[in-house]
Amino acid sequence: MDPLNPFTLVLLLNSAIFMGVGRWMFMRPPKKINDLVGYRTRRSMAGQEEWDYAQKISAARMERYGWIEAVIAMVWIFIPGVDSFIETMIATVGIIASCVVLMVQTENDLKERFG
Repeated sequence: MDPLNPFTLVLLLNSAIFMGVGRWMFMRPPKKINDLVGYRTRRSMAGQEEWDYAQKISAARMERYGWIEAVIAMVWIFIPGVDSFIETMIATVGIIASCVVLMVQTENDLKERFG
């Protein structure tokens, strides 16, 4: 049992970022369509209604995925004997997968709601 293993550290750091940014964006989403801040894709920037909807659902998902990552990181502490490099790679792939799933789900919701 190693609470300071790379998997746990990387995933906990990312989960804190996801939770913090997700909460902040949910509470204070960017009001106007812009090129700097917010969930920015062609579909989310198609109009103000799409923009507002995308900001709320992507922020809520980001926070939720942060919590899921935190739980996974805490459980991983009890998994013995995995190589540090492999742990880091698994954590990195998990973070990338979280981002991809967040975008795919948000884009699907936008497509379903706005066409």
